[in-house]
Amino acid sequence: MGKTGAGKTTAVNRLFGLDWQTDSAVACTRELNQALVSLPSQEPSYRIQVVDTPGIAESQHMDEYYWEQYEQAVLGAAVLLWFFQADTRVYKPDQLMLKKLSPLLSESTCLIVCLSQVDNMGPGDWDIVQNKPSHAQLANLELKIDDLHEKLSKVVRLDRASIIPCSIKCGFGLSEMLDMLVGGLNEPQSI
Repeated sequence: MGKTGAGKTTAVNRLFGLDWQTDSAVACTRELNQALVSLPSQEPSYRIQVVDTPGIAESQHMDEYYWEQYEQAVLGAAVLLWFFQADTRVYKPDQLMLKKLSPLLSESTCLIVCLSQVDNMGPGDWDIVQNKPSHAQLANLELKIDDLHEKLSKVVRLDRASIIPCSIKCGFGLSEMLDMLVGGLNEPQSI
């Protein structure tokens, strides 16, 4: 889950070899996408149900329209991957939705925040050779993680270590995201 355009569907496609529709200009996930997938890092093969939601904050009307789908997506979820774009400073829609969803989550639901699109963070000098944030971006990334943790912790229980910086486009942080996901399935945390 997360705001529209944060890279939710793109991440699921990349992590699990799916081909769900994405669009770089307009919201296109209009209903829950669901698939039973194998976790690539597990021996023997471990299968999980992946649910991709329409993005929040597309509009007030659409959040209300999608509410039943959001409820369906989180009820009984072992892990909630929340996507938040690294290059934004707008927290309110995420805070409001997480606060609204909190009572629906199980005590054992593991919340992981995927700080997405870190390649777009200022100053915009991604280290192409090593495919990772530049030194300046890394410094800003630490500040961003602290800020995000402080803002979201006001409405939901969140460990700072559960914020994973990633760039789906560049393939950065995906293995860490998958490891955290597997860990959340094996060792539930309270939310």
